[in-house]
Amino acid sequence: MGYIFDYIRVLGYLLVILLLFYIFAKYLKKNVESLRRSKYIEIIDSVAVSQKGSIQLAKVGGKTYLLGVTDSNINVIDQVEDAKLEEHTFEKKDFKNLFNINMRREDHIEKD
Repeated sequence: MGYIFDYIRVLGYLLVILLLFYIFAKYLKKNVESLRRSKYIEIIDSVAVSQKGSIQLAKVGGKTYLLGVTDSNINVIDQVEDAKLEEHTFEKKDFKNLFNINMRREDHIEKD
């Protein structure tokens, strides 16, 4: 009978420890995210073009730049005007949209 109470007590301690870990993880996540944010630089979008490289849109000091980013280098490709950026609406690239785009291409190829 004493073993049952020991198991319940150990289970209670384990639950308390897990609860403390959960609270600590939430607190840590909140503080780390606030450290990563910048007042002056905002990454608007990023697209991976290779395993170690990406193209990013970054807003710095009110100006928007198109950047090529690799492990060892960052290159400014172009400065993008906000008006040009806003007039382009980018379609969400989910499976349905990609499938429909490819089907339209195949229909066009067959008709030619």
